[in-house]
Amino acid sequence: MTKKFDGGSDHHTMPETLEAARGTYLGQAHFAGTGPENTTCRQCVHWGNKTQAGEWRGFDYADDGMGMMALEPAKCHYPIMNKAARRVPPQAGSCAFYSERFDPPDLVRKRRRKKRNAE
Repeated sequence: MTKKFDGGSDHHTMPETLEAARGTYLGQAHFAGTGPENTTCRQCVHWGNKTQAGEWRGFDYADDGMGMMALEPAKCHYPIMNKAARRVPPQAGSCAFYSERFDPPDLVRKRRRKKRNAE
């Protein structure tokens, strides 16, 4: 499950910082929306899934029940000490550490194989 940063209180935080924090998910390298305009985490080279050995292993998709597969959240692998190791949704706004990925995964794709009949 992805969780957004709670953002603190209006009384102790400057309004522009508070707004950036409220759109940020735990696990992002920096505040959401501080990267290039109209870009998301799924378009960044740091977003994806790795094996325990640190090798890239692709992206996970979940069945939506209607023959399509939706892209699942993945971790941000930008190296920052003490960063929360949480999964970030693909549609989260990009952060200041955004680096363009030349082959971003599709948000939705067709199911590649048929379901087995439960008989």
